[in-house]
Amino acid sequence: EERRTEQIKSKMKRTPAKPQEHATSILSSEQPSNKEEEPKHQKQQPNHTKNSQQRQDNQKEDKQLVRYNNIKKKTTTYKQQQRRKLNKKTEKRQRDKPKQEKQEQPLTK
Repeated sequence: EERRTEQIKSKMKRTPAKPQEHATSILSSEQPSNKEEEPKHQKQQPNHTKNSQQRQDNQKEDKQLVRYNNIKKKTTTYKQQQRRKLNKKTEKRQRDKPKQEKQEQPLTK
């Protein structure tokens, strides 16, 4: 038993482990070598779930940002459209004025 504990302690000293991993390293030392690979995969799973959770959160944020930006864009484009309409009207008036004058000139001649 003392030898086992010494071996376990030496293994823990070799690999800097998180508190969760201590239990798995103790279990793996008592099990045969074939089953040692399984706890490694189990260690990785929480990491994957964290990553996927982060990805989902990021996607949600992105969607919200996109919505916000789209709303912003729509409002600006609406304002721009209104400006453009006004500009077009004024431009047409300005264009039409000289045309009308030109049309009137030949009539007077």
